[in-house]
Amino acid sequence: MTGRTSEDGERRLGKRHGPHAVPVLFARPVRAKRPVFASGIPIDTALRDIGRSGLAHFIGNMQAVSAETPEAVHQMRVALRRLRSILAAFKPNIATAQYRLANNQLKLLSGTLETPRNWDVIAEEILLPVCNAVPGDENLRRLVAMVESERQAAYRKLGEDIGTSACRATVLSLGHWFETHAWRESGSAEQAAWFARPVGEVARILVARSHRKAKQRSRNFGTLSPPERHELRIALKRLRYTIECLASQFDVGAADFYLKRLRLLLNDLGYANDVRTARIVLRELADSTDDGAIRRAVTLVLDWHKHNRASRETGSYKHMRRFRQAKIFW
Repeated sequence: MTGRTSEDGERRLGKRHGPHAVPVLFARPVRAKRPVFASGIPIDTALRDIGRSGLAHFIGNMQAVSAETPEAVHQMRVALRRLRSILAAFKPNIATAQYRLANNQLKLLSGTLETPRNWDVIAEEILLPVCNAVPGDENLRRLVAMVESERQAAYRKLGEDIGTSACRATVLSLGHWFETHAWRESGSAEQAAWFARPVGEVARILVARSHRKAKQRSRNFGTLSPPERHELRIALKRLRYTIECLASQFDVGAADFYLKRLRLLLNDLGYANDVRTARIVLRELADSTDDGAIRRAVTLVLDWHKHNRASRETGSYKHMRRFRQAKIFW
C-alpha cells in the first residue's frame, strides 16, 4: 500500500517489533478444518464435536493475533460465526436459556474482534485499491498513516482483551457447555429424543432450515435496503457455515459446487457491507481532525468505492439469481 514502510509490510505478514516481538514461525494463522462424522452417530455427539472444532480454531489463532496478524483475527471471527451459525440452526431444538447462554458468550468474544477487524478491512480492502489507482497521492499517504496508527492501537487493545482472565473464563465456559452437552439441560423429552437421532438424518433438516430463512430474506433483492441486505448476508453466512460443518453428510462435490456459488454472492454483499462500515468509520475519523488532507482523502476513497460498488451491482443480481435457482443437493 502506498505510504507504508517496509516495517509496516513486515507487520502485515505477522511480525511484531520491539522487546515483546513474536517470531513469525509462531504466529501463523490457523484455518478451519471441516468436521467429519459417521452418518450413524447421534446429532448430540456431532454438535459436541463441532463445538470442539470451532473452539480449537479460535484458540489456535490467539498467538497469531498477539503478533498483529490480520488473517488470524479473520479466522477467529470465522470460528465464532461457524459456532453461532450452527447454534442458530439448532435453535428450535435447544432450551431457550441454554441457547442464550452459549450465544451471548460467543457474541461477547466476537465483540473483542470487531474494531481491529474493521481497521484491517479499511486498510486492505478499502484504502489499498484506491492507493493503487491513484499512486503517489500525498493526501492518501497521510490517511494510510492515520489508519495504520488506529489499527495498531486496536491490536494493542485486542492483545490486552484476549489475555484477560475474563476472556479465558468465557472460552472455558463455552468448552464446558459443549463438552457437557448443556443443551440437554431444561430440555423436554421431545428435545432429548431429537438429539438422539443420527446426524445423517438431521443434517438435511438443519441445512433446509437455514436455506429457507436465507431464501426468505432474499426476496425482492433489488428493493432491499442496506440494513435488509446486511440481514440477508447474515442469513447466507449461516447457511454457508451450516453446510460446511455438516458437509461430510452430503455428496462433497455437490456441496462444494453449491458453496462456490454462495461465496460469490457473499463476496458481493460483503464488499457492500465493508463500504458501508468504512463510510461510518472514515467519516468519524475525518471529523476528529482539522487536517484538510485527511478529509480530502476520505472523500476521494468513499467516492471511488461508491462508483465501484455501483459497477458491481449487475454481478450481484446475477449471483442472486444463481443462488435462488441453484439445485438443492441435500
